[in-house]
Amino acid sequence: MKGLNRNIGLFANNTDFGESCTGTGIEKTLVIAKNNDPIPLKINSVLSDNTNFTIASTIKDTILLPGQSLSATISFLPQNVGAINANIFIYHSDQSKITAQFILKGAGVGADIAIVSKVYFMPDVLTRTVEIKNNSNNTVDIVSISNTPLGIVATSPSTPLSIPALSSQIVTLTLSRELSESEIDSIIITATPCATKRIIEIVPYTAISTVTLPTVKADPRGEAIIPIEFSTLEPAEFGANRLFSAEFSMNPRMFLPRLVRSQFGTGTLTKNEIVNDKRIIGFSVNGNFPAKGIACEIIGDAAMAEELESSIMWENTSRFWGKSVLMSAANNGIFSLTEGICGDPRIFTDGIVTSSIFPNPANDAAEIQISAEDEHSYNIVCYDQLGYMQFSRNITLPKGIHNIPVSVNELQNGMYMIHIEVLNSSVALPLFIAR
Repeated sequence: MKGLNRNIGLFANNTDFGESCTGTGIEKTLVIAKNNDPIPLKINSVLSDNTNFTIASTIKDTILLPGQSLSATISFLPQNVGAINANIFIYHSDQSKITAQFILKGAGVGADIAIVSKVYFMPDVLTRTVEIKNNSNNTVDIVSISNTPLGIVATSPSTPLSIPALSSQIVTLTLSRELSESEIDSIIITATPCATKRIIEIVPYTAISTVTLPTVKADPRGEAIIPIEFSTLEPAEFGANRLFSAEFSMNPRMFLPRLVRSQFGTGTLTKNEIVNDKRIIGFSVNGNFPAKGIACEIIGDAAMAEELESSIMWENTSRFWGKSVLMSAANNGIFSLTEGICGDPRIFTDGIVTSSIFPNPANDAAEIQISAEDEHSYNIVCYDQLGYMQFSRNITLPKGIHNIPVSVNELQNGMYMIHIEVLNSSVALPLFIAR
């Protein structure tokens, strides 16, 4: 009879074990087979193809007499949420390819929720949000959110909270005070079904950072960019918006800042002052920063001064990332200007117009020399060091070299920027008033 199909009756096919909480087992003892042949039947083993169903009975080379039945204790221990099926194979008659088989069913239930394991806080960031994801195919109820051992975390919205299947809920965490470097708090989230618990550690954020001012080569005819680079060594990314702010100083006549741009958040120009013949530029960025990159770019106008190079130096008023981050280095930079035509940094061309100002510095009057390559309409605008317009003039010039007189007797001593706009181009020239 070896190698032939046997007449085996199967009695447990499609038996449903019902629902069970994930991680909680159900055992059933079932009559799974009967020998319907007139000769003995050797049962070699009974195996499951799904680890959620296991054969608890020891069945090895068991002999069933004609008409005798075989019982087995089967354990259902769901490891995940949802419907679970298993094929049960009965190996018999010392055969490896021919088996009797049947199907068992069950379902795992529970709160399959996913959250972060840690949330970091800084002294100036005492409110954070976390997302509770429901990965279950059933609704999950958050029945409680408790806080231990410090009890300094308030949460909103209040519990209970229902999260539909495959959806999420944002929960806001607010600390009543800042954490010291050695303190760790936690919140415990309890969800049903099956009283599932998840723990989030509340941890103080610490890091070590380096910030660097660049070496900038700027064309004094127009826009210049000062990028602020950083590199931070941190246990994990902070993962939320935080404030970076700093101040630096340089020659007041070489650069006029206009705006702060950042790919990580919102940049703001917080200071543009001249103190003791230094331009102090302050800025801040509220953003979500990675471990390294360019925190922001300070964008403005470059201009000719009495020298072609200036140091860019951090001011000791800079807070950088705040007291949670140790600054290992704050590197200074250099801002230098390109030379103009024939080595004269006062004369430039943009392909349409070659321009210069004489005398410079000026007293009561000056002339703007424009070499026009064709007839165009020119808009001449004068700005002070803070970006306020002092005067403007529109003039149409034919091809050729022209000296345009401008009265400057109402301007105070200092540096101004003369913008010459033609077509889609703009040239910025510095004008110094000294009396």
